[in-house]
Amino acid sequence: MKIRVPALLMTAALSAILAPAPAKAEDAAVLMIKHAVFAGWQLGDGKVKSLTFKRSVADKDGKLAYAGAEAHSGMLYRKDDISSDGTAGSNGFTGNLLWESHENGFTTPVIGDASGYYLALDAFLAEGTPQLPAVNNGTDTIDGKPVDIVNVTMQGAKAMNIYVDSATGAYLKVVIDPGGDYETTIDKIRYATVGNKKFVSSLRYDDGSTVTYSDFKVNAPVGNDLLHPPAPSATWAFTNDKPFKVKVTQQNVSFDATVNGVKGRFLFDTGADGILVTQAFARAVNAKTFSHTQTYGIGGEGATKTDLMKVDTIQIGGNTLSNVVISSNKAQFRDEDGTPLDGLIGFGLLGGAVVELSTSDQTMTIHDPMTSLDPFAGVVVSPDLSSGTPVIPMKMNGTVDVSATLDMGDEFQVLFPHDLPAKTGMKFFVDNSSAASHIEFSGVNGTEVDECGDLDSLAVGPIVYGPFPGCTSFSMTGRDIIVGYDLLKNFDFVFAYPQGKMIMNPHRQ
Repeated sequence: MKIRVPALLMTAALSAILAPAPAKAEDAAVLMIKHAVFAGWQLGDGKVKSLTFKRSVADKDGKLAYAGAEAHSGMLYRKDDISSDGTAGSNGFTGNLLWESHENGFTTPVIGDASGYYLALDAFLAEGTPQLPAVNNGTDTIDGKPVDIVNVTMQGAKAMNIYVDSATGAYLKVVIDPGGDYETTIDKIRYATVGNKKFVSSLRYDDGSTVTYSDFKVNAPVGNDLLHPPAPSATWAFTNDKPFKVKVTQQNVSFDATVNGVKGRFLFDTGADGILVTQAFARAVNAKTFSHTQTYGIGGEGATKTDLMKVDTIQIGGNTLSNVVISSNKAQFRDEDGTPLDGLIGFGLLGGAVVELSTSDQTMTIHDPMTSLDPFAGVVVSPDLSSGTPVIPMKMNGTVDVSATLDMGDEFQVLFPHDLPAKTGMKFFVDNSSAASHIEFSGVNGTEVDECGDLDSLAVGPIVYGPFPGCTSFSMTGRDIIVGYDLLKNFDFVFAYPQGKMIMNPHRQ
């Protein structure tokens, strides 16, 4: 929506631009007009109807992390990337839906707090901020230049603090979601001039990564094919919509799958953003390595070297997934009785299908991604899937809001940041006289010993569990928690990731 500025206000604003910088903070609306004059365009004024450019991202050490291209039409956009490890990914906004396409090309909606972050970033890069409600939030200096801090808000997006060069109107720094869980600082903002218009040409994120934009093309044709999600690189053949047996134990769920004609047994792991097999199984199926990457997770060993591979087919329950990216590293997996497993399967299965898991009946059913969810009973939740794992809002001890990753690949009940009780006042009782007060947990990156005790409750929507055990972890920060299998085994699930939904149906007690 374009905001019309009264002529009197515009005259006053232009006078302020031409006058020497005042000693005190300028009015926020005047600063936004000053920035629009500096940029030479703003969202919706018709000067930039479409925009394409190239983008490269270097990590904190200056090493290229990924590169790609972007196409924009107003706030609508699509970004395509090729990572340094050779995997491809895309994300974008259609005007109705924020979406993300993962390594096998499966596209899922981006919702919740993640969508608010991406919309704010989009508004910043698309020069949509001058039209937003703005209030002055103080002053500062950056690299010796006086700046005014303007807080802007947009419905559905995270708030932003924008540090505006008081003399020129250039943005020198942006903080998205200040004080929130998605707080992100962007600085070292530079501009390129194309014609008589300025576009952000480089910036730095607070993790040390640097983004460089180049090869700007203004008002180049941008059709629907450039703005909508790409077709998946891995494809499903859905030939069986009947339930098939899985093994449900007190520690995990596992099932058979045939990879390149070789049968294996795999852990069902909602906490995995792909498919990981052991090195022995990778050799057995003749998986083709095309690159290498690093795997991160719970445990004290840091990053684990991981091979990226492709396999021709994976057959699960009479359905076939073809042309699949998988990974392999030194990790080992075992069933409850100690029987070795051949790996774990998570988002690679769930990302492109509707998967029904009945832990009560010990069955799984794989459906077409457009299957109606109406027949399924339970509580419908909308997970954040931007990481390839389901994250949902939950409440601990009735008062503490948390973001919970549902991880059926981990045996414990709940892991949460070590400092969460102190920061929130949440009650957490630890009986140090008990041997169960300190437990060793294992993940793909090794092991860690965590302090464990009792929590009052954990709630998702109207469903409340408690009291129950939980453990602190130094591998976690903020309000992120992990809910493991020991609690999740009490539910039947419908994973409808392509539709951005999950259904959780608690067992009858």
